[in-house]
Amino acid sequence: MSSNSSVIKRVCLEAEAGSPAVKYRIQLLDESLIDESVEFLAKELLPSTNMTIISSLGFLSDKDACDEIKSVLRKHLSEGISLAALLEDDSGNRGPLIGCNVLYKESTSEMEYRTDKMKLCHQTLVDLKKGVDVLKIYNCSDCISAFGISVASAFRGRGIATEFLRARAEVCRLTNIPVTAGVFSGPYSHKAAAKAGFRTLSELDLGTYRIDNKIVHPEARGWPTAKYMANKYF
Repeated sequence: MSSNSSVIKRVCLEAEAGSPAVKYRIQLLDESLIDESVEFLAKELLPSTNMTIISSLGFLSDKDACDEIKSVLRKHLSEGISLAALLEDDSGNRGPLIGCNVLYKESTSEMEYRTDKMKLCHQTLVDLKKGVDVLKIYNCSDCISAFGISVASAFRGRGIATEFLRARAEVCRLTNIPVTAGVFSGPYSHKAAAKAGFRTLSELDLGTYRIDNKIVHPEARGWPTAKYMANKYF
């Protein structure tokens, strides 16, 4: 697949206070971008300063867990339906990767995890979605699920996450899967998802969430709510 044929949309951002003008494109993430994207996600998604379920578990302090989550990311990216945001010059030539949205089909999501941190992450997601059957709610046989959106720190706050969510409609059209769903942690991601038409199916208070009577996400007390949200396009 050529990079041009995989482009979903191009975005031009005007200069604003403290931020230069930016041109970037959102495209399907093909095989040539997988290695770069895995390292990008490890750098931008895992640090504890991010408001995500993954970052709150402290993956960076556990090499085995880091290696496992990189393997999980690589598996999902290899499906070929994830999205990348790439800077462009005036001639349309690609620049650095500035964002990534990891997407996969729910029907391919079954995995077994070996490290404690990945098991805790998985159990948190299971409990968040408990009692919610997105396929039954929307009367569909599959859905496009997400393993997170990550934007380079220098480009956050400029609507790139919202553009990723809007581009999800094209991924659904290309795969002929009408529904997409994902977990959103923190008020900024909740707002971006709602702006893109997602609705909340369930919530979990991470500040009080316990497994075996132990707080699992102590770093999440400043942004305690995780939401499972979905959107149907056709």
